[in-house]
Amino acid sequence: MTNTDLIKKLENLSETISLKEPNAEYSRDEAAALYIKYTGACLTGVEEFINRFSPETVFTINDILQITKNEEYSTKFVDQMLAANVENAKNYIGSSFKDHLDFPDAAETATLDKDRHSVSIYTRNNLTINQKNSYGTIEKAIALNIEVNIDTNTELIIKEMSASESVLIYSQTSKYIGTADNSIIKGKTIRFSSNTCATTNLDLSASEHYDVSVASIGGVTLKLHTVKPISFGGYGLKDYGFKNLTVRYPKGTKIRPTGKTSAISIDKSNIDDVNGIEANVDSGISGTIVITCDL
Repeated sequence: MTNTDLIKKLENLSETISLKEPNAEYSRDEAAALYIKYTGACLTGVEEFINRFSPETVFTINDILQITKNEEYSTKFVDQMLAANVENAKNYIGSSFKDHLDFPDAAETATLDKDRHSVSIYTRNNLTINQKNSYGTIEKAIALNIEVNIDTNTELIIKEMSASESVLIYSQTSKYIGTADNSIIKGKTIRFSSNTCATTNLDLSASEHYDVSVASIGGVTLKLHTVKPISFGGYGLKDYGFKNLTVRYPKGTKIRPTGKTSAISIDKSNIDDVNGIEANVDSGISGTIVITCDL
């Protein structure tokens, strides 16, 4: 097949091809056509690129993400695959971008208020989401670092939130904060900090550390889907006659309380003072932290 014939074939394929199931295989030319369709990449440039591979080579979407991660249109392809709910595309937010692109200093910002009730943002930069009054939903938030500042609210539902580095959720005054069904907030470090909040029900997965600072609370439950150290401090937990702060770990987890251990309520069967996961309590804590291992 001549170069002209191949370019014409790619052009025609790009107009008709569509995504298959997540693990489906594509021929070399189909993979190239997908890339053209979703990025608008130059036909000639793509034709030159795929000539590195045998016509018999097959590719999955993950293969395409991997071999194109340093190419000119890679960021757009990742964006498009994320929009199409291709789960593996999340794996290419951090590594290729951080290795091959500089992050601009300017951060992305979005506001949830009485005029805007939902937000869906993917950025290679830092992301700040502010909520002021009313109710709102974070449909999808993917960024380097994510900060959620809740001035006041009726409700905030988080459906998808993932940071390559850190997540901070800060509540000045809130009536309800929660994750949607089967939704888990992800980051290397996750911090929940609250001045006052009525009800909070969050599913969290930190790969390095959790940090919790609460002044006064209603019913706060943090479900930890990865077993990593946690610190309680900051304002000093105060119950004011409301429910305690509850932290739930997966079944079988062993905890090693440190610091002001008298503030922790935990079944003795879940304590391992040598090899357990550290749960450190600042001396200023005056409330009760209930730790269970029942997820």
